[in-house]
Amino acid sequence: MGTFTPNIGLYIPAAGETNYSDAFAAGMMNLDSHDHSGGPNKGLPISSTGLGNFSVTFEKLAANVADITTGIGVNNTVGLQHQLQILGVLRNLFTFASTGGGTGIIAVNGSTVFGRTLQDSLDGSITWTFPDGVGGNPLPAFNIAGISPVPVANGGTGKTIFNPWDIICGGATGTGPLQQVAGEGTIGQYLGSGGPGELPVWSSFPAPVTQTVFQATVTMSAAQFRALSGTPVLIVAPQGAGKVIVPTTAIGKVNVGSSSFGGGSAVGFYYGVGLVAQSYVRFDSGTFDSSTSGYYQPTFSSPSSSGIDVANMENLGLYISVNSSNFTGGGTSTVVITVFYSVIQI
Repeated sequence: MGTFTPNIGLYIPAAGETNYSDAFAAGMMNLDSHDHSGGPNKGLPISSTGLGNFSVTFEKLAANVADITTGIGVNNTVGLQHQLQILGVLRNLFTFASTGGGTGIIAVNGSTVFGRTLQDSLDGSITWTFPDGVGGNPLPAFNIAGISPVPVANGGTGKTIFNPWDIICGGATGTGPLQQVAGEGTIGQYLGSGGPGELPVWSSFPAPVTQTVFQATVTMSAAQFRALSGTPVLIVAPQGAGKVIVPTTAIGKVNVGSSSFGGGSAVGFYYGVGLVAQSYVRFDSGTFDSSTSGYYQPTFSSPSSSGIDVANMENLGLYISVNSSNFTGGGTSTVVITVFYSVIQI
């Protein structure tokens, strides 16, 4: 073992000394500048060769040099102010690793190191697998139910679900940012306006307006037209119980063929095959007695002052006939008559 020089404070190590176990007194100096750890470096100048690999170990150093367990010292403990220092991040890493059972992800703030663990969100919308990074890379899982619906202020709709096939409309205060038209309607319906500030509604088109004026047309050969007195021609069939056919006007047309018609009396519209009652729409005598094809307007007889029995009009067909005498001639001519009429319920 080396010796202390009395009253001078110098420590002179003995040759081959490898364990500096004695604590240096305050102010003492080690005059030896050689490596005494043994092996091939024994006694060699440190300044030229450096310390041999593993030549100085923690257990060879006294407590006032470094902690023999960690090799790290602190300078704020009385009596240990001269221990070796590992500064900055390395020391913090050691401190973090020495906490015992600590796991997590390292966060660095300058020369300070903190251990952190990824935490699940308070609302449960985000959870983590391997939050401390030990078992694997941290993996987030998003809980849709925890974040739905997304508010409009955050770019969402405020809705979680819509009724299938229903039409989406803009919302308003009290109904939310979006709203739906109720139902899908039925075939043939249309989406009609409900007015300002109201949703449109499915509506049906109005029923077609009941037709009140009808028309019917017949074309008669010359033979039929010459036989109207005995064989009237039906132009409108009976309309049913309690209904009466009321002619309003008519138009006739002669298509002159090889010869024109001659003679004949007024052509009119009658109820029933028995021709019991005559309507007030008729063509005057001689109307169709022409050698030129053309259209002819009807004339109107005065209403009967005595009236017509219901039985002679109700549910009876409308026929074309002549007042008295038939026409003659006509050759290959034809006559076309169109009547305009209404049907009334009596």
